[in-house]
Amino acid sequence: MIIKDNTLKYEDFNIQYCALNNITPKYHPPFTIIEYPNYFKKENIRNGKPWIYKIKNTNF
Repeated sequence: MIIKDNTLKYEDFNIQYCALNNITPKYHPPFTIIEYPNYFKKENIRNGKPWIYKIKNTNF
């Protein structure tokens, strides 16, 4: 069952959805995701556990 989370911004939802499906987000975040979740992480996300994005450091 999919529940709408009103606290989740569209951009964040889009990034998470694209990460789950290994597709490039239409909304480009200000950081680059360097690790997409594997099968077990995807199952955890679908079960409602949060997933922390592993991102590239963009501080110059």
